[in-house]
Amino acid sequence: MFPLISVFRLASRRQPGFRLSGEAVSLPRFQALLERRNRETYRLPLVITQETLSSLPDEPLRPCLLVSHRDHPKSYFRHCILFEMQDGVPVLDMKYKSGVGALPIPVLHGLTMGEIARMAVGEGWAKPCDLTVVKCRNYTHATEYLLPVAPSPNLPTARAVYLYAALCPFEGTVVSLGRGTDCPFEIYGHPDMTGRAFSFTPRPTAGAKHPPLEGRLCHGVDLRGMPLSEAREVGFSLRYVIDAYRDLGLGDRFFTPMFEKLVGAGWVRGMIVAGASEEVIRARWVPDVERYREKRVQYLLYE
Repeated sequence: MFPLISVFRLASRRQPGFRLSGEAVSLPRFQALLERRNRETYRLPLVITQETLSSLPDEPLRPCLLVSHRDHPKSYFRHCILFEMQDGVPVLDMKYKSGVGALPIPVLHGLTMGEIARMAVGEGWAKPCDLTVVKCRNYTHATEYLLPVAPSPNLPTARAVYLYAALCPFEGTVVSLGRGTDCPFEIYGHPDMTGRAFSFTPRPTAGAKHPPLEGRLCHGVDLRGMPLSEAREVGFSLRYVIDAYRDLGLGDRFFTPMFEKLVGAGWVRGMIVAGASEEVIRARWVPDVERYREKRVQYLLYE
């Protein structure tokens, strides 16, 4: 038996003189989307915790970090939906490191939280600490899992979860992705989009008290009719962003500074403005993904 302290408590108390003698640190139980930009406040505190533990002085009972994967992949308490890797997905340029991207990994990185912790230490992204990962029995990277509880008010359905990687870049544009409706991350639109039969009006909700384009009638695209099997295969995509960009004709004014943080690179905006196709843009990421894939192998805990 040993004392446990929440990773959030530790991260929030990272300050000079803070001592944590003889305690083990455990990640709290949670559901998360293992996608680089899904901070839902989990991966960043993980890295902060690793940094904090490494800075503590040597003591008779040095604290350790315990990352616990659930004991069965079909349990109602599984901690994540694991997005498998794709070729041609954004790898974070650390020039754009932020709260929505803290590690140089692809948007869809194909790692569990414990594997991320191992890789962060192994690659020197976080300082070494006493790390233990408790593996999940009967789990593989091919295991499909549907979350029984929404991981966020803004991800209320499995379809929204699957489309998250493709629609999240809209957070760095003038387009609404449905925050302030009952179907965020399943729709997108803007008041000035044309030739669209679907429309919606963002309103304050529990998950979005002041949503983008609040109170304005938006015209756009409804993806709620997409079969789940098809939505799962979308992964990361720029097709929807490019569709809205070409419709609105705003040029560089279509984007906000957040766009670069979300895609993790400074050249994507320019390529979209220049009229490049999604295929051409994605091809530029392939070498970065291959280098990451080679490093990733040594940190995997599951097949």
